[in-house]
Amino acid sequence: MSYYEEKFKKLNKELQELQRYLNEKIDHAKHADADPNYIRELEAESYALKVIWVRTNESILYEPRK
Repeated sequence: MSYYEEKFKKLNKELQELQRYLNEKIDHAKHADADPNYIRELEAESYALKVIWVRTNESILYEPRK
């Protein structure tokens, strides 16, 4: 496995873990009747992570073949 493939897999795993963590925080905040602005902030962070994940996967999928 190349250096870049290893780095990509590590980044992908970290993004998935962060997404799972944020989803748990959002669920806890909703059940604890947290401030709606706090919930929106968490949801915005979750969305940003999804965008990063899609963009990194997109760049790998459409990378020119060697």
